[in-house]
This record gives sequence, C-alpha cells and structure tokens, in this order.
Amino acid sequence: MSDWTEFLTVPGAVKELYEVPPGLDVCDLFYFHVDERLESVTLGFDTRNLPTNPREDWLGAEFNTFEFYVQFVGVTELRISGWTGQPHHDFSLARTVGGRLVVTISGADAGQGARFLATEASLVKSRVYLAGGQ
Repeated sequence: MSDWTEFLTVPGAVKELYEVPPGLDVCDLFYFHVDERLESVTLGFDTRNLPTNPREDWLGAEFNTFEFYVQFVGVTELRISGWTGQPHHDFSLARTVGGRLVVTISGADAGQGARFLATEASLVKSRVYLAGGQ
C-alpha cells in the first residue's frame, strides 16, 4: 500500500512521529465507529511498530504499542457486510477523480468488510501504552 498518511488532511501528524510510518497492513483495527449525525467513520488501530520520534511527553514511560484513531468525514455510500470485529484486515485507500477518498476494508473471511467514500481524513488521537502478551 502507498503511504496512507498522504491521505490525511495533516500528514505531518503521523510523519513527525516516524521516519517511515508503519503500513496499515502491520496495524490491527480494533475500533470501528459510525456516527451518522456527523456523517463520519472513526477507525482505531494499534501497532507494535513504535514511533521512531516519540513525543516528549511519552519519553520516560515504558510502552510497546502505538494506538491511533483516524476519522473520516463527509462519509457517503457506506456498506458493511459480515463484520465480525476480527483485528486483521486488508485496507485500500485511494482518491477518486473528484478528490474523494475511497476506503475499502476486507476481512479474512469472504464477504466480510466495509467500503465508503469520504471527503477527508484526520488523525484525531494517538497514544503509546504498555500492552501485555505478544
């Protein structure tokens, strides 16, 4: 996948944390929220690929996981099928000729996934934390 951060309204929000941002293929999707009032979809991811340039307020803390949320606004044509909430998904982000974002999420099982169009995407929250397990 191409650099997904280029689809963000402010790509630097992630790029300032990483020399090379992790691909969404190495991130687990753990949060999928549809807000029909704001016509938005918020996706939450986490990854063990840690920031190479952590924020100053994270220094000194012990952490092994980076968590972040991307909010897509101006969402239309939302289609969800066979959603099971499993963390591993394939993502596709692209732009239409008119400049809209096309987001496609495919699950491990056939027929599982989601697709929608959005006008923009923003990083709305990020943090690091110490997760148990491997």
